[in-house]
Amino acid sequence: WNFWHFAFIGSLVAIVSKSVGMGLVAAAVAAAWALFLADWTAKAIQGFYKVPGISIPHLTTAPGVPFAIAVNWVIEKIPGVNKVEADPDHIQKRFGVFGDPVVLGLVIGLVLGILAFYNAGSFTAVLVNVLKTAMNLAAVMLLLPRMVQILMEGLIPVSEAAREFMKRRATGRDIYIGLDSAILIGHPAAISTALLLVPIAILLSLILPGNQVILFADLAVIPFVVAGFAPIMHGNIFRMVIAGIIELGIGFYIATAMAPTFTLAAGEAGFAIPEGASQITSIADGFLWPPFVFMLLSSWVGVALLGVVVLVLMFLFNRNPTQWERLAGAPEELLQPGAAD
Repeated sequence: WNFWHFAFIGSLVAIVSKSVGMGLVAAAVAAAWALFLADWTAKAIQGFYKVPGISIPHLTTAPGVPFAIAVNWVIEKIPGVNKVEADPDHIQKRFGVFGDPVVLGLVIGLVLGILAFYNAGSFTAVLVNVLKTAMNLAAVMLLLPRMVQILMEGLIPVSEAAREFMKRRATGRDIYIGLDSAILIGHPAAISTALLLVPIAILLSLILPGNQVILFADLAVIPFVVAGFAPIMHGNIFRMVIAGIIELGIGFYIATAMAPTFTLAAGEAGFAIPEGASQITSIADGFLWPPFVFMLLSSWVGVALLGVVVLVLMFLFNRNPTQWERLAGAPEELLQPGAAD
């Protein structure tokens, strides 16, 4: 299903350049970029999320990795801020039952419910809506990790069998099975970060000068955007929220710039523009920098340049994969020779 990301980038390039051939080449370069990111982050993902033998060639999640590395580096240089520990385990140890993911979901739900329904009618109506929101988010924090765990229990045997099949035909190479980042969003760090970013994203859409995008249903995509931050930031929700705020802030301007082309592509695909909306976009790719860069460089020279950049990155990665994987957050035990087997 991740192929739609490549097709989306290809369609943007085809519309801007008016060349289907260029769109196909751009889609191929985007696929190579996604596979490079998946290889680079594979051991970090496996180590943090405890899912062996997989990678995430998902262009909603993977492009945030270089950005998260930069933000994490800056945070490490800020005295005081670099000492804040806010991973789920540390929060639970420090605050006891109040640090439990379910209780965190309840508290976040209460805050979101108050912000959403404080003027929704009588006191009773407000109270009911606030409590329903709180209970729903508490249930999400309890059930989503367990649902994802069940999904992974079913996927892991399949991915392991496919991996062994491929390794027999590609001796001497580590083979990973590419999966959707949906298997990552059940982690408490990803859920908590996404829930905290929902009201922040709505606020950003209202206060950022020059922004023309108001988010709606696509707020549900935020967990996919931030899931790749967790290995680099060791699940530190505080750092992940900071990175998320910056990425979303930049994303609003990317989305505003891309919206005309995004809307044109949707119209040519037969999508009916909602009544009252002049243009449409999406957090899934519409807010992210790779499609924007491809759209800006929609020429044969531009696409060729992007292809060369991807090849250079692959070359540099293959020269020193351990250093690159450590930079992406891979644990030391997975960096040893043969550790991925």
